Amino acid sequence: WIGSQWIARRVEALADATRRLGAGDLDVRAEVTGGDEIGALARGLNGMAARLGAMIVAEREARHTLAGRVDTLVAERAVWGVIASKELRDCGMTYRMIERRVHCGRLHRVHCGVYAVGHPHLTPEGRFLAAVKACGAGSAISHISGDYLWALLPWDIDAPIHVTVPAQHARRIPGIVVHRTRRPPTILRFDGIPVVTPARALADSAAMLPAKTHRRALREAMARKRLTLKELLAEPKLRRYLADGYTPTRSELE
Repeated sequence: WIGSQWIARRVEALADATRRLGAGDLDVRAEVTGGDEIGALARGLNGMAARLGAMIVAEREARHTLAGRVDTLVAERAVWGVIASKELRDCGMTYRMIERRVHCGRLHRVHCGVYAVGHPHLTPEGRFLAAVKACGAGSAISHISGDYLWALLPWDIDAPIHVTVPAQHARRIPGIVVHRTRRPPTILRFDGIPVVTPARALADSAAMLPAKTHRRALREAMARKRLTLKELLAEPKLRRYLADGYTPTRSELE
């Protein structure tokens, strides 16, 4: 009777250790009190708990290493501190990883599907790039924003961002003035940001600016050699300055 009670207590202790292990307590160890089958089971349980613990530690270390590599890729891919969700997925991030980084403040939503990396305070260039990424393929900074980016006008941080998009673009995006066009512009990259040519930006902003300000922007474009006489003559909205008596200076023509 005494022997059966001893065996029952050992079996009960082993069962309790098994339940705790199943609940996730990897530090649990069964007491090994003999060399019989119950003792062998206890040793087997302890070995399994140790191996599981080691596997989980290794997995956590691997996940941490992977997360570090992903964050390094994100930092390398981000331009002006801005990155799109597709680019994040290309770096190896899942939607859950993106949401986790948004929650902990390592990513900050600028527009739907567009994030600032590290902190939410973007430069004007970062805001421009975020706007283009939010509008999608075939989009470019344009109108007055194009004049700002090409340094033809002083920056106005509070001004809305103007983006020209293909005609089939149907989205409305808060904080962005979207211009749909059936005359696709030539798109260049300036400081890594898709933007229409200076000539197209000036032509599209002609009706948005006072004549004196617009003329000054045109002169600045000529002085910086960002607008040629040929391009000026090709844009009816710019050509009128010649009819008004504007004559490019020798340096502008050069």
